[in-house]
Amino acid sequence: MKYILTLFLFISTVSLSFSQNQKELIVKNNTNGKKRYFDENQLIKVWTKDQVYKGRFTIKNDSTIVIDDKTIALKDITEFRGRTKMALATGITVMSIPTLFTSGMTLYAYNGGDLGHIIMAAVGFTVGVATVPVGVLLITSTKKECGNENKFSIFIE
Repeated sequence: MKYILTLFLFISTVSLSFSQNQKELIVKNNTNGKKRYFDENQLIKVWTKDQVYKGRFTIKNDSTIVIDDKTIALKDITEFRGRTKMALATGITVMSIPTLFTSGMTLYAYNGGDLGHIIMAAVGFTVGVATVPVGVLLITSTKKECGNENKFSIFIE
């Protein structure tokens, strides 16, 4: 057992040391300093003066990214759209928890036939209907206008 624990700690330490060298694409809100991090191979959509590029990106160096074999300089990006993993997980959670609660209360009310559980199921349904649009808004992302004079800046760190 001691050997398994030692092996697990060794593998965890090695994997953490390698994962910290990974670069990320960062979109920063210049007004409040808030940053959104995007790992390589995430789906993004970027606009340049000439074209729109959509796909999974890789980082070529500190000033360029590659989307579908097309190299794009960060200074040429005028608008950016991407979804962080945290926003996706939060949106799915916000949509699914009321649905699970409503399903559970409906089944419980059906089996027990108690009026209180039927009312709770109805309230849960109402809350579920209200939270689905919030979850969808969290999953979808808005366009970020990037550039020197705009609200957002984009860089690799």
